[in-house]
Amino acid sequence: MPESISKKAYDMLIDALSNSMDYCSEDEFTEWADIANASSHSGRRSGLTALADKGVSVRVLMAIAGHSQLATTQRYIDLRPSVVKAAVELV
Repeated sequence: MPESISKKAYDMLIDALSNSMDYCSEDEFTEWADIANASSHSGRRSGLTALADKGVSVRVLMAIAGHSQLATTQRYIDLRPSVVKAAVELV
């Protein structure tokens, strides 16, 4: 478990990534996860982005997220400048 997030947020992330979490309101989610300014998809986005940053294939991320369309998974992945810079430095 990453040290930068609470156990509640980590557990929510695992549930959300596996598509086993029931939908809840944003207020219920932020109260349950003990975080502010987030939605039930925030954990999915953060988790998928973190895995992508570590080099996990977008096809694997698609399977983890339970998406049937690659474009859906790609919308969840934030492109970070540090990752782009690291990729350019590989050349």
